[in-house]
Amino acid sequence: MRRLNSQALILIGAIVFVVYLAGIPLLMLLYGSIRSAPIGEPGATYTIQNYVRAYVDKEFYLLFLNSLYFAVGTCALTCLIGTFGVGQRTNEYSVEKGVRRHGAGPVHHSGDSQHHFMDSSPQS
Repeated sequence: MRRLNSQALILIGAIVFVVYLAGIPLLMLLYGSIRSAPIGEPGATYTIQNYVRAYVDKEFYLLFLNSLYFAVGTCALTCLIGTFGVGQRTNEYSVEKGVRRHGAGPVHHSGDSQHHFMDSSPQS
């Protein structure tokens, strides 16, 4: 039998932790959704009436639409912020490495008096 290395043990531990924190509550939620009474209350029967009642209600669709608006707005804002952040970081990287951008003058680093590129003046 093969011995488990430390990475495999960490992975197994992380999986168990996530299942404990997310999987068990999700199963309890699903189990409670098909019961006619709250969990622990005697005399409950198993039914899908809770789902029928939820999907027939007009308020469900209004709430769903509100959530959809929020999700689309969040994605759009995140894409804009991410695009701006990547553009800013790319510009900083270019300046740090001495890469000339279109229309930009020579890159000067603090304490550095020499031009790094496309400078026709003689170096002293």
